[in-house]
Amino acid sequence: MPLLAKLSDSETELVDLVTSGDDYKRSNRHRIYRLKKNHPKLSQFIQKVNSWKTYLDLYEGNIRRDKYGNYKVIDIEGFGFAHYSSDEIISSITARR
Repeated sequence: MPLLAKLSDSETELVDLVTSGDDYKRSNRHRIYRLKKNHPKLSQFIQKVNSWKTYLDLYEGNIRRDKYGNYKVIDIEGFGFAHYSSDEIISSITARR
């Protein structure tokens, strides 16, 4: 398994700002713009993860960077199950056996 690095301070700041509440984002829009400009790959990654609509735990602690500068989600528990009832999850798991 490849070694994944923690985000830099400015990458962490970008993730924290864009995943915060709307009022906070509005009041920091200039900082967000600057950080997105400095970290376009991370900005695209965040947009991609948010477009999935199935990952519900996006914050800096769940994102890492590989040696090529690609970003990865490292916490699979944040995926999807929040959209389903416990009965749907159990029947889905049981059907696969």
